Amino acid sequence: MAASKQNVSELIQSAFPPMIAALVTPLAEDACRKNNLNFVEMLQPFCSLPNDAHIRDPSGLVLSIRPGLRVSLQYATWEPPAPPQARKWLNEAASLPANPSDSLAVEVGGRQVEMPSKTPWFEAWRNVFLQVQYPSDHEFLKHYLACVIVVSSEDPDPVASVQSLWSACCANVGSNPNQLPKWFFSPALQYHVLLHDASSPNADTSRAEQQFARLKAQFGESYCTLLPINTESNLSEGASPPADPWVQYLMASASRPQPAGALNSPGAKTPNALEEAQEVREETIPHPLSPDAPGSPGFAPIIRDISSLTGQEVVPGCRGKYLSAEDREKLRQLIPEFAVKVLLPYAEKQIHTLTELVIARKGLSRSLFSATKRWFGSSSKPGSTASSPQSSPASQGYSADSAERGLRRLGDLSFLLGLPQLSFPAYHALKRDLAADQAWLMLAGALEMAALSAFLLTEQPPTSPKRAQEYMEEAINTYLNLCKLPQFATRAALLSSEILKSRGLMGEAAQQLIRLTSEDSDLRSALLLEQAAYCFLGTHKVQKLGRKYGFHMVLAGHRFNKAGLRPHALRCYLQALQIFEGKHWGLAEDHILFTVGRQSAFLRKLPEARDSFAKLLCSGSQQASSQQSVFLREYLQTLQGILEGGSENGIPIMPIPYVDCKNIQTLLGIPSEVQSQGDVVYVSGTSFETKLDGEEKAVWDKLEEQLLTEAHGQTPMVFKPLLQLFTPKTNNSSKPNAVINEQLTVQLTVKNPLQIPLVFTSIRLLWNFTPEGSDSVITNENGAGQDAIDTQLMHLLTLAAGASQKIALGLIPRQTGEVNIIAVAFELCGPAPVSADQQPIAVTGKLPLSVRGPRLKGKEDGFAPDYRLTVVIKPPLPLLQARLEGLGNKMMCGETRRIGALLRNAGPLPLKNLFVSISPSDVDCLALPVGSKPPQSPLSNLGPPQQGYRVGSLTVSAESKVLKIPLPGEVLGSNQEASIDLWIKAPMKQGSLKLHLMMFYEGVEDKRYRTLQHSWRVALSNPVSITAQVIRSSCPSINGKQATTESLNLALQILHVPNSEPQNESDETKDSLSIQQIAIVSKHWHLAQLVISPKDCKLKPKEACHLLFKILRSMDKCAADKYIYSHSGVGSSLNSQLTSWPMLNFLIKEFLSTKTNNANSILDITLLLKWRVFTGKEIHEGQHQLSLVNLGTTRMAPQLEDVPLPALRPPPEISPELATAQSLVTYSLQHATFMMHDFKEESFCIVPVKVHLQNCSDSSLRVIVSANETPSGGILRSTQLYSPLASAVMCFIGPSRKVITLAPRASDSVCLKAGIPRPGTYDVSRRLAVICGELGKKETSLQTWKCPSPLIVSQKS
Repeated sequence: MAASKQNVSELIQSAFPPMIAALVTPLAEDACRKNNLNFVEMLQPFCSLPNDAHIRDPSGLVLSIRPGLRVSLQYATWEPPAPPQARKWLNEAASLPANPSDSLAVEVGGRQVEMPSKTPWFEAWRNVFLQVQYPSDHEFLKHYLACVIVVSSEDPDPVASVQSLWSACCANVGSNPNQLPKWFFSPALQYHVLLHDASSPNADTSRAEQQFARLKAQFGESYCTLLPINTESNLSEGASPPADPWVQYLMASASRPQPAGALNSPGAKTPNALEEAQEVREETIPHPLSPDAPGSPGFAPIIRDISSLTGQEVVPGCRGKYLSAEDREKLRQLIPEFAVKVLLPYAEKQIHTLTELVIARKGLSRSLFSATKRWFGSSSKPGSTASSPQSSPASQGYSADSAERGLRRLGDLSFLLGLPQLSFPAYHALKRDLAADQAWLMLAGALEMAALSAFLLTEQPPTSPKRAQEYMEEAINTYLNLCKLPQFATRAALLSSEILKSRGLMGEAAQQLIRLTSEDSDLRSALLLEQAAYCFLGTHKVQKLGRKYGFHMVLAGHRFNKAGLRPHALRCYLQALQIFEGKHWGLAEDHILFTVGRQSAFLRKLPEARDSFAKLLCSGSQQASSQQSVFLREYLQTLQGILEGGSENGIPIMPIPYVDCKNIQTLLGIPSEVQSQGDVVYVSGTSFETKLDGEEKAVWDKLEEQLLTEAHGQTPMVFKPLLQLFTPKTNNSSKPNAVINEQLTVQLTVKNPLQIPLVFTSIRLLWNFTPEGSDSVITNENGAGQDAIDTQLMHLLTLAAGASQKIALGLIPRQTGEVNIIAVAFELCGPAPVSADQQPIAVTGKLPLSVRGPRLKGKEDGFAPDYRLTVVIKPPLPLLQARLEGLGNKMMCGETRRIGALLRNAGPLPLKNLFVSISPSDVDCLALPVGSKPPQSPLSNLGPPQQGYRVGSLTVSAESKVLKIPLPGEVLGSNQEASIDLWIKAPMKQGSLKLHLMMFYEGVEDKRYRTLQHSWRVALSNPVSITAQVIRSSCPSINGKQATTESLNLALQILHVPNSEPQNESDETKDSLSIQQIAIVSKHWHLAQLVISPKDCKLKPKEACHLLFKILRSMDKCAADKYIYSHSGVGSSLNSQLTSWPMLNFLIKEFLSTKTNNANSILDITLLLKWRVFTGKEIHEGQHQLSLVNLGTTRMAPQLEDVPLPALRPPPEISPELATAQSLVTYSLQHATFMMHDFKEESFCIVPVKVHLQNCSDSSLRVIVSANETPSGGILRSTQLYSPLASAVMCFIGPSRKVITLAPRASDSVCLKAGIPRPGTYDVSRRLAVICGELGKKETSLQTWKCPSPLIVSQKS
């Protein structure tokens, strides 16, 4: 905590020095003033008593006088100041500034708190307070012990002059006992000094000797001395000035003038004059810290002109000019000789006399001074016998020769001489009688001085420190509560607090200081609260009382402000701010910051005021919106004052709004907003919404690498993506390259932290530009550089309370070079005026922009460079823009869609090598210029239709995923356009899909390339579900003829899947699925006739159709790049849609991908289905492909996602013998596949069925053909193709169980009749079972051969 220059003992002794009066004749004063000093000032440096001085106590013991004891020499005409003057002196004393270098750091709550190490303003105020107190009658500490009468040797009659001075002084005192001066003893001790001025023209040494002899004869030799002065003869201007011992004493007394004149002052007649002085508020006296004080804009100087003290002009630096070394030595010896020869013997005699008097009056023992502890008997505390001052005789007084006053005189005289071992017994013996007589004022004084005496007796304390502390507490309480004299209570508290602090009792010291604060005196309360705050940090506890320190420092600052000491108020608030700042005490921190700002503004410390108000705006204040409006207006007014004063140059930095520098984005090129009008989308580049992190960035990088490899014909050694958008997640280690005359855009996220809306105008970027080939730097902060870069303005931005908003600010460079974006500037408009005298306010400010890269590994403070805001401007390049039509946000799986693209070169240079690529990889893309012919078809030798199918040769060659767009003349000139048809085929996986389209192009002369990218999201729905199965044909004949080659059956189920989105039933009935064509591609197989097919294959949602094809093995061998292509129409006509562009090209692209995946397949068949879906007014066309790899395996397109199934029991293992026994016979059914029947006339439709049986073993078999078997009772005689849609409501009529014998490898037939009860689709083999066994054996086995046999029965119209 703050330390004092004096220790506690020195403070106590300096507060109560022995008082010596001085009476000086005018001629003697004139002789002294030749040295720019009066008589009292001339002796101030030499008022110390010798260290070896001593006296004898009444018991005969020799007691040494306190070392370093100084007497206080004052004019007898001195009187306490009037209340206004006292207030002015106290204010001036407290106006001392704090020295910034005198500070120390204390750790409080984990943070370093700066506080002053010294408080000179408090010490100066305390000294003034202690020295200007009015001498009270209840004590003798301020009474004069002696009087030094000074006459000049030039006086006509020095003896008469002495008698005249003394008579005048005694005459005034005698007429009114309350008048000054007051004397310790009556009559007072006199000491006479004859002053001889050697420099006077009338100086006569012999006459001086004669006059001195007369004085000694009149008053005694011991009581007179001759003092020659002004004997210096070397007065040349070149002589070095002698040392000035008076300077420090004049500085201390400069704030305490000693006016000469009348002895009496109307304002000094009561003991409460000082207290009244602290409360008087007189407008005629300007406050020394007031900004309106003349010539005192800041701190008032403490050292005033000495002319104001003496009444005549004094030249600084000329003090003691006429005093020689001998003169100074005689001045130095004057007071010590007086003390040793006169004062101390006189004091010793008075001590003996008072002791005898007290013993005679009170009957006390002569061992009074040797048995100190006997005085600590029972004593009544103040207020124990009377509850109020009115109950005690307030007017009760003791006579001058009473024992009580004698004891008080004895104690005070001993205390003044630094003899606490004599003063403490006197004070202690006195307090019991005073308490009994209820003389509260004298009791309080006795208790106060007893406590101080006990403290000074450090070697042999007469009582415990706790008891002495209780004495002081009682004294303070009595002064305050009973005597109503807070000035004496303040004196006691000031001294007691220092004693407590020296003992480490900081909390008790703070309590005493806080108790003395009140509304009566703001200055006193402020100083005491400040000292109490320091006590809370001076505690010896490990945990400092930081919050108490901060709270009381705020209170001190408030009272300093009320007292008019704004510099101290500001300092206190700043010290408290260190405690509360950043501790989430929002309201307290706001109050302190606002007060600091206000006080700094009043003191014209505008930068400090601006910083405080700025913290209020950016600290997340919890104040009401009205208070935040006040904060904002105060900040803007302060900032406007700084700008108008010209103390700071440039655009100031604003605390609001917040700018998220971490997420700054820089976009190269023109504004990249994607504009859409219906199905038409205008694409001009990368947008700020483009995600360049994670998977998104990987997709764009892969596309760009593919395009670059295709354009240059080789994979780049080191591929570095071309970035157009720079974000915190991109690699910003290299400077971006922008193009001249193309816009450069920076996106910022700004946030309003306040609860009031903020209005900004003229928002713009600030930059530094270095032209190419030059070292000069151009900046637009001062309004220059408009010809180098065009800066775009955002005219108005309104941020709602607590809102965040993204803003994009642009630059258009007009020269090549390097631009560095440093800040964003704007005009912040203040809140709306709330009164007519307030004017709207708007101040220009800026927010610096800075970015840094990721933290470097192994370096705590190291960060990688980030050049998002440092852009290199390059020469011009071509610029491609596109208009895409027909994108849409909905597609169907496998759908082929045409996208019209209008390409335009908006740059000043032509472009070439235009390539396009699309992602994901399962999305195929083809391109064809509008009006041009499709490329040559890969299909050749397509034969004529044969029973509904055609067969040809398909050439399959690998094609790149990257497309080159043919341009007229291979070049697209400046401002030229080209129309392109882009065909895309949607993937087979339904759900949400994001498509990425990138275009690559280069300049004709400049080989730098650029890209144009666009992404959009589509919702994929699956309109068609295909289930296919290839099995061996059980009927080797085709159209009744025996087949010459191996044949297979291809069974298809085509389901129209309804749209998953909810829709009206009326809309759903409008949807229809039409199967256009079916084709297969294989090395060995081709389609034959369509065995089962409806006439018109149009399906409504949730409807399905079943198709059955024959597939024959081809006898021809194909070349490596040739495949057999065959297709068949569905319905009544055979169309050729699948043989046209781009359908066949999409087939080849997907065939190549499936061929790679199915390299080890057995069948090597790719099935292609061409479909068309009508949805109201829209028509969607597409194609599904399905790879068939194994016989008997059911495949679906699109492939269903794997769904985890519940755990089932493992199927029983089948032995090889059992498997052979269940495969002895194969069979097939022969019946009509389609029948028309009128069920209204006949209930049943009878269908003849012939079962052909084939023995596949070398044994004779007994075969049982059983009809009407329950499907769940045995093996389900159908496949997924018909179940669960195939109807089971049928039965065989007539004989339903027949037994035949089959020879080895022989065949036979069995005739049955099936009864159909209603129209539908039936699997005739569903309820048929074949059981066989060898002849002569009882064992039989159910055959596992599966022979689906569909039958469609329709109602005859």
